[in-house]
Amino acid sequence: MYPIIIAIFILPLLLTIYDAFQNKTHLLNELNSNADQLMNISAAAAEDAFWTYNNISLEQIANAVSEYKEVAIINILDENNRVIFGTNKKGNQYEAFYLNPLMVREVYREDVKIGEIHIVFTSYYLNREINAEILLGFTRTLVISFITLVIVFFLTRNITLSIDNIDSGVQAFAEGDIDTRIQVKDKHEIKRLADRINRMFQTIVEADIKLKANYVKLHHLAYYDALTGLPNRAMLFDHVNKLFSDQNQKSIAGALIFMDLDDFKTINDTKGHPVGDQVLIQLASQLQEGISHDLIARIGGDEFVFLLKDCNISQVNYLAGEIINLVRKPREINEYEFLLSCSIGIVTFPEDGSEIDTLLMKADSAMYQAKMGGKDQYKFYDQSINDQMVKKINMQNEIRQGIMNKEFLLHYQPQIDLGSGKLIGVEALVRWQHPIHGLLMPGDFIGLAEETGLIIPLGEYILKSACAQSVEWENKGIEDVKMSVNISAKQINNKNIVYDILRIVEEMQMKPEQLMLEITESIAMENLDHTLSVMNNLREKGISFSLDDFGTGYSSLNYLKNIPIHHLKVDKQFVQNLGRQSFEDVVVRAIIDIAHSMNLIVVAEGIETSEQKEALISYNCDLAQGYYFSRPIPKQEVEVLMRNGFSNN
Repeated sequence: MYPIIIAIFILPLLLTIYDAFQNKTHLLNELNSNADQLMNISAAAAEDAFWTYNNISLEQIANAVSEYKEVAIINILDENNRVIFGTNKKGNQYEAFYLNPLMVREVYREDVKIGEIHIVFTSYYLNREINAEILLGFTRTLVISFITLVIVFFLTRNITLSIDNIDSGVQAFAEGDIDTRIQVKDKHEIKRLADRINRMFQTIVEADIKLKANYVKLHHLAYYDALTGLPNRAMLFDHVNKLFSDQNQKSIAGALIFMDLDDFKTINDTKGHPVGDQVLIQLASQLQEGISHDLIARIGGDEFVFLLKDCNISQVNYLAGEIINLVRKPREINEYEFLLSCSIGIVTFPEDGSEIDTLLMKADSAMYQAKMGGKDQYKFYDQSINDQMVKKINMQNEIRQGIMNKEFLLHYQPQIDLGSGKLIGVEALVRWQHPIHGLLMPGDFIGLAEETGLIIPLGEYILKSACAQSVEWENKGIEDVKMSVNISAKQINNKNIVYDILRIVEEMQMKPEQLMLEITESIAMENLDHTLSVMNNLREKGISFSLDDFGTGYSSLNYLKNIPIHHLKVDKQFVQNLGRQSFEDVVVRAIIDIAHSMNLIVVAEGIETSEQKEALISYNCDLAQGYYFSRPIPKQEVEVLMRNGFSNN
């Protein structure tokens, strides 16, 4: 009797324990796999949102993830590890006892970290499922053992059939037949057990449906733009990578069109981001409906990419024109009418590349050329133009590095009092002692510095150096020499210009009266009210101003009357033909007379001959500078001239 009992009860129980252990290992692996998959999907979904600082999308992603009951804690952090969104569920199932170790996934874009996702999973439901499985296993074993015992002793056919139904039903469900249900006709405990198992089946099916729905939702967030509903950068990359798979690469040809709206930032700044978003939504819908394409994606704030397959150059030209015309159409949002334009860069594949990163980089370069050419147009990628851009970028980096390494130096061109022949001032002119190309003149780099904004730190470096040199000369006993420094448009329009100049003068311990700032007519007129405010504030501190290149710009006497200048510089183009009874003689004489009537000191630049000098003296010009007296020279040579004077005066 006892061997039978052992065979019927003890051995199945041991097998159940072994199966429970195996099932626990399987469920743990499955939980880890699901957790890793959820982290990957969340990171992919959040990449564009991190890149565009779209906190709404990040919150949607976090909410979608938190709907998983296994998720106890989720935190989304920016690149500086500041929490953007976080949630910490409460309840017995989320007590610390059940929490698994923190899972961290860093999100990168172009090898730059742009955020992190932290998720902590609870093992409560896993434990409950394992316990349920163990309970089910033990129950099934007990029931089957009991029924088997009854069969052995009582040969009860109905119980045997019920057990078989339960076993086959559980086996079928485990193998993937989610519609199967256990049918038991008995009205005893086996029937109630079958009902409980059927309810467990239904719970598992409902959880699986919800999981799939959340997966679809996360997939949409990962691959579609939250604002416009268009495919996003991730979808574009996946699509193009599949397009250029090894089996297709040789036969695929087409074009990639990169479109960027011109001056769209103005709409956001003046009308607000909600209105700007409505403009983008409407435009995206029109582009999707009105432009033939294989794929259109929004990859940035106002950047759209069109992918075209199996097309020729003529078709690409036509579609680019269609895009520009569609964008130009007036559109009304919230009673505002908007007239937009766009710049487009185009690359063809495989001629310009067969990798999405390369194609986007080149299309962006072509688009930039379209903007530089006046906007509202399209350009095809041109390698030679790109080489020029690369050269400019390299030069820009070299300028920045040159400022840090103090490679820039000043030469000084003397300014001579035509009455006494004495040196009474110098104009500081920058040079670049390039480590590879040697000494470079301003024409080689000032334009690029202006264009890129590097003129701000470069101008500050020049002003510091000039002020320091002025103080050095004064300490050597060379006094009353005005130091003239040129100020660029970007510098004068910098809101901190007054503070910066006064700070530098104070740091260098220079007398403000020794500093002369030179601005051109065009710079003065660019933002007259701001310029006047800057000049008046600095003039109150003793700093004087010179108006450079007079006669080549506005030459308005009304403006001249209102600008608080001390010196007026006559441009060298008027000086070149002096002394020949030319038109320039009349102009220069008139400028000098008008300036003197306004109590201004006149400086003529570009003096190269004694004839020009004598003519200026006869017209009562006050000061002069030019190669006739001296080219721009290093400080040591200036000191020699200051002490010895000029031999050609």
